[in-house]
Amino acid sequence: MLLAAANSAGGHSTVNALAAIAILIWIVAGAVALLGWARRCLRRWQPTRRLHNGFGVAWLRVGATHRRIMAAAGAPDQGAGSTTGSRERPGVTLPRTSELRQASGGEGTAVVPAPAISPPAIPGPRYSPETLELLGRHLDNSRRLAVLEDRVAPILDRLPPDRWLVDRYVLLGGHRIPFLILGETGVFALWTLGGRPEWREIPMIAETADRVKLALPGYTGDVRAGVCRALAPDVKPRWWCRAGELGAWVMGLNWVIPWLEHFGPEHGLGAKDVERLRQMAGPHWGHPVTENPFSPLIPEIDETRLG
Repeated sequence: MLLAAANSAGGHSTVNALAAIAILIWIVAGAVALLGWARRCLRRWQPTRRLHNGFGVAWLRVGATHRRIMAAAGAPDQGAGSTTGSRERPGVTLPRTSELRQASGGEGTAVVPAPAISPPAIPGPRYSPETLELLGRHLDNSRRLAVLEDRVAPILDRLPPDRWLVDRYVLLGGHRIPFLILGETGVFALWTLGGRPEWREIPMIAETADRVKLALPGYTGDVRAGVCRALAPDVKPRWWCRAGELGAWVMGLNWVIPWLEHFGPEHGLGAKDVERLRQMAGPHWGHPVTENPFSPLIPEIDETRLG
């Protein structure tokens, strides 16, 4: 009986061992099969992963470019940790208004936006030539006068600067004087034309010269008005006027300096006067604007009382 019992127990142990080995083999086979399936899936997924990686690198490059642009503009760097408004698009970080003011130089400094794409030009004409003709003639006349004045300027540059002061484009009483000349023989207002002046222009020029004298209280001489014909250099100086009207001198380009030197020194400015006037002429940006005695100013308006 003891032998039978021993044989019976050994038989059961052998069966259990075989069963355990079979289960282990089944587990190993399943693991191998699962590993093979995982490798096949990994091969299929690899191109997609490279695509995502490439997109991520490109996005990082875009972000780095954006930060470099903002740094060049003077705005502080804004990383992923900065907070933006709920209306901003995801992934796009814009500087705040306060930061733009700080980058542009402080409170109240205008921030220049990025240039927008220009719309296409309007094709073809929209107005008739007659609509533009009158203004075109005025512009043509203005440009020709500028060229003529540039021919007179080098002539006046020959005057000794310690004895003469020559100022261009002087605005006085709403009128423009091309050349205001002050020196040892007096004060002169000079205009430039391409041809002969019209009769109606002579009194206008003389009246403007008289306005210069109003700005020189105490000056005992006359402010002489002249017209230089820049395209006719050899015309000798001659006084032109009509009965009952103011007159002016007309001369060619080569006679401007002899005309200035022709008058005596009775009412001329001394060298110290020229130096003092040159210092006063500035420009002095800290000085208040001188009120025009020929035109009253508009009243000041208290903006805080406007509703």
